[in-house]
This record gives sequence, structure tokens and C-alpha cells, in this order.
Amino acid sequence: MVIGKTPGHQPASLEIHGRIVTIMAAMEVSTLLEKQLITLQRHHYLDAKEAGLLDTEAKKKIVSRAVV
Repeated sequence: MVIGKTPGHQPASLEIHGRIVTIMAAMEVSTLLEKQLITLQRHHYLDAKEAGLLDTEAKKKIVSRAVV
């Protein structure tokens, strides 16, 4: 982390350089992908429910294993 120069009398800014930027970007992408995966799993479950695939305990177990 580096203290960046700012024009005029504004407070200094903190700037992140080097490998930490890559790590932070990867963490952000990972978080976004995780949210997308959770959304897709929910849609898959709702589709299965609407299609009647969850009407018995055996079918619920099969679909829940696929969703998790």
C-alpha cells in the first residue's frame, strides 16, 4: 500500500500496488461467481419443483444432492 499524492490540499489517498491488487481482484471475481452459482442452484431447484420432480422423498434427495 502506498500513500498517493493528491492535488491541492485534499487528504492523501491510499493506493494499492503489486500482487495485492491481483489477489483482491481474484477475491472479488470469486465472490461474484459464488453468487451466480447460488442463484443458478436456486433456479434449478425451483424449476425441478415446478416440474413435479420433488413430489416424493426419493426424488427430493436426488435433486437436493445435485443442487448442493
